[in-house]
Amino acid sequence: MRYLIIVMLIAFFVTALDSQVREKFKGEQKGKEKKEQPAETEGKTEQPTKPGSEKPTDTGNLIFFDNFAQYSSDEDISAKWEIEDGSVDIKTLKGKKWMHIFSRQLKARPVINRLPEKFKIEFELIPGSETTRISFLTAHEKELNYVDISHWEAKSEKANTYLNLTENVSHKVEIEVKGNLLKCAINGQTAIIEQRAFEENVDLIKLEAWYPSLNNPIYITNFAVYELTR
Repeated sequence: MRYLIIVMLIAFFVTALDSQVREKFKGEQKGKEKKEQPAETEGKTEQPTKPGSEKPTDTGNLIFFDNFAQYSSDEDISAKWEIEDGSVDIKTLKGKKWMHIFSRQLKARPVINRLPEKFKIEFELIPGSETTRISFLTAHEKELNYVDISHWEAKSEKANTYLNLTENVSHKVEIEVKGNLLKCAINGQTAIIEQRAFEENVDLIKLEAWYPSLNNPIYITNFAVYELTR
């Protein structure tokens, strides 16, 4: 009887020890699996939703976007841009593809089927020594207004602000059109607010530049147009 009790006690301790070992192994394995999972990349930049997608961005519904990543030459951009005058090519700079404007005059229109009453234009700009202009027109190309941006000034028909933008550095440009209201911000700072900016609804926008050169070119990338939802 005494031997039987001893055997039962030994079996009990062996079972308890085995259970503890199993639990410890499970915990270590779980920790190892969690450690091996890839971490989220810090500073991850979310790309705009592609045009035609039903999913809106925080800004609004994206109706046009071009970061020039798919192009190998200036001839390729005709799928998204109508070049009326001048020429451009595609350059890789600071790890991105850019529209490189170097001809003495450029007039180019992003191919957009329709511009809503409320929209926003965003792009990155590396200014040269000359002016980049965004023109707003009717369907019959009557000019309604414009925004000129250079390293020293942001200007519309009735407003202007002195700037001191560093050349050869990328700057974020945002232009909002809401009915008759025109707003422009550079690097998050408001540069232009013009009330009653338009007599009619805007149907076309154009990108223009005058007298850039090979020594002082203008670079543009991440050109996006959103329909504002609020």
